[in-house]
Parts: sequence; C-alpha cells; structure tokens
Amino acid sequence: MASKEYRTSVYVGTVDGKKVRKTVRAQTQRELDKKVRELKNSVEKGKDLHTNATFGYWADSWYYDLKEPSGLAPATLTQIRSALKVLNATFADVAFKDISFSTFQRFVNTYSKTPLERTGSLPSKRTIKNVVNTFNAVAEYAAESDIPAAVPFKKVAINKNAPEKKRRALTEKEIEHIRETEHPAQIAAMIMIFAGLRRGELVPLRWSDIDLDREIINLKHFVLVENSQFYEKDEGKTYSARRIIPLPPVLVDYLKDYRRSGKATSMLVCPKEDGKMHSPSSFRVMWDGYIKLLNYRYGFAEPHELKETTGKRDLPMMIEPFTPHYCRHSYATLLYLQGVPVTTAMQLLGHSSIEMTADIYTDLKFAPFDISDTFKEELQTIYKVRIA
Repeated sequence: MASKEYRTSVYVGTVDGKKVRKTVRAQTQRELDKKVRELKNSVEKGKDLHTNATFGYWADSWYYDLKEPSGLAPATLTQIRSALKVLNATFADVAFKDISFSTFQRFVNTYSKTPLERTGSLPSKRTIKNVVNTFNAVAEYAAESDIPAAVPFKKVAINKNAPEKKRRALTEKEIEHIRETEHPAQIAAMIMIFAGLRRGELVPLRWSDIDLDREIINLKHFVLVENSQFYEKDEGKTYSARRIIPLPPVLVDYLKDYRRSGKATSMLVCPKEDGKMHSPSSFRVMWDGYIKLLNYRYGFAEPHELKETTGKRDLPMMIEPFTPHYCRHSYATLLYLQGVPVTTAMQLLGHSSIEMTADIYTDLKFAPFDISDTFKEELQTIYKVRIA
C-alpha cells in the first residue's frame, strides 16, 4: 500500500480582491507542521508569494497534482522525482523572476559536466533532457496558475557529446556465467533473462504464480517504488502487464532444481535473507554483490593480485556492470533471434503498444550478432520459447 500523504491549506493573502489559499503537502505530520509554520512566517513578513513565487514551491504543487490522476508508470514518477531533486538543489528557493534563460542554460551546462553521485559517470543525454523537461513542466504549471514570471525555456542546448544511455542484451558468455554462478541474485537474473520480467514484477513474484507442470508464470503481482520502498499494487507498469508467460526448458529445469535443493524457503521466489520482500536498496545491494562475484570468477585480468586491504576487491572490473533491465532486454533479443513475431513478443513482454516492441526489434535488426553454433542450437532447444 502507498504511504500516507498529509495535506492542508493555508491562507496567504489576496490577489485581485480574491482570497488565495495554498495547499501544503508532506509525507509526515511533523514535516507538514514545519512547512505550514514556514509559510505562515513568510506571509506575516509580508512576502508576496504570488509575485515572488519560487520554483521549489510550484514544483511541489505540480508533482502532487500530477501524481494522483496522471496514471504515469512508477518508473516515470521516479525519473521525475530524480529530476526535481537535481533542480531543487539549485532553484528550490529561487523566484521564477530571478531565473533567466542564461541562468538556466549555465545550470544545464554545469550539470552535464558533473559526475552523478551514485554512479560516478556523467549524466546521459536522456537524463539531462529529463531535467530540462521537468523544469519546463513546472514552469508551464505555474504559468497556468497566473505566475507571470514562470517561463518554460524551450531552446535550451544540451551538450551533443553527452553520453547516450542505451541498454543492451547480455552477451552469450555473460548468460553462460550467470547460469554457472550461484548467488541469491542468480534466480532473479535467470527469470528476467528467460521470462522477461521487470524488477517490479519479479520482487513480489510468488511460487504459487509459477506452474512448473504447465511450464508457465501467471503474472499478477506488482510493486511500485515510493519513499525508497516497494509497495504492492493491483496494476503493473502497463495495462498489459498481467500476462501468462511460457517458460523455456532451461528455466523450468533451473526452477525445479532450485526447489528440490531446499532453497525455496519463502512464499516469495526472490526474497531477502529473512524471507521478506526486498526494498529497492536491498535488491540493489544483492545485485551489486552478484556483479562483483561474477567479476571475481570471470572478469579480473589478474585475479592472483586480488587485494583485500579495504575489505573490497579493488582490482578493476572487466565485466561491465549491467542492470536488471539488461536481462529483460536479453529476453527480447532471444525472442527476436527465435523468430517470434513482434505481436507475440509484445504480449510476452507486457508492452502496452506494438510500437514499443517494434522499436526494440528494429534496433535488433541492425545489431551485429556474433553467436556460436552452440548458442544457435540452444536457441532452438533449451532457450526455446514454446508459443502455442
């Protein structure tokens, strides 16, 4: 269930002879009380909240008004929250009238050259566009609310050399490594590679959703991310998310062996060590640990030089870290290489439109596949998705 939202309205004065009240929202009662006090103090000091409207105030109003009725996917809302965090770090207390085009362009230029805190890499072109588009959306919202100084900047230039963020499929060798390397994240990777589940579909997956006799997954549980936690919901990322997925022999055999081994001690297929559902942070820690293990076994150029002085492996990783979504992209690639029609692939992937799947298939059409004869045989045997 989603976390509770606290809200109230505060009288802030009159505009054109009409009383104006501002809605204040927060995630806790304590935070709400603090925001109300700050707003009332501003009013008492004679601050004209309409003329001196700050980006941060209208960004908060825009997000909460957008979130409830929009029907946007949880991943999209997460991207918006990330963009707002970046923007608020600079503009939260800055009035729209003090944000000029040149000011915002300089901000974008600086942001594009600043490594991201979590990854250490420069923001991708897509990430920068998300920040710019979010700013413009807030400005348009404020302008519609009669804030004359709120102006969207449509001609902001984005560094053409900013890295392109493109997800790829796992290589033949990477899939082989995953199949051979036991780890708590192995079952997650196997299901995403060979059944195409999203992370938000995998985390709440029950063993009761898997019928190994019929060799299918009946996908009907989903989670969204809110306040750094997963919460179960009734719908998936798209209206097509509920689906029945046929399982290839390699995954059926793996899951049968997994259950026979006694590892399945929770009703959840991929739980935390205590059997409970993962949080976003615990899933990320598990996944990062798997990447490190794969590098330890297969990726370090000189494993005998492994240092333990810091408690971490400080040799460079030779296997490129990949996200869970790479595994889902691998599933789409397996479907393509097996000649599964795009309309069928759309249903198996849970896409809401044929265009989404067609875009992936179009990219794959021009991809240079260099696969071994063994992999070609596996595509038609143990990796084969049996379409009725």
